[in-house]
Amino acid sequence: MFLDVSEMEEIPGVVVDFPDQNNLMTFNVTVTPSDGLYKSASFKFTVNIPQTYPYDPPKVECNTLVYHPNIDWEGHVCLNILRADWMPVLNLGSVLFGLMTLFLVPFSLPFSFS
Repeated sequence: MFLDVSEMEEIPGVVVDFPDQNNLMTFNVTVTPSDGLYKSASFKFTVNIPQTYPYDPPKVECNTLVYHPNIDWEGHVCLNILRADWMPVLNLGSVLFGLMTLFLVPFSLPFSFS
């Protein structure tokens, strides 16, 4: 897990914050899209990495109330790589890129809250 965090590339508009430097398994992400319908708005997420990572995907919760087709009112994020399409070859950078993509192209992604 530590190696995955150290290899994360910077994604414009995505800020990662580790509130507890002793716990890299839980961190916060702020996404601020530079284009599209949600341009310049900021959305906060909490990411929890399970002990079974990378075999199981991180759990991502949106802490900002937003009207979005892939985020329900309780903050559950519907992103295919966080559910059925997760593979151990994916990494945290893939998740962060996916979160930004949700706001840049909100209506072209398949979704399911199952």
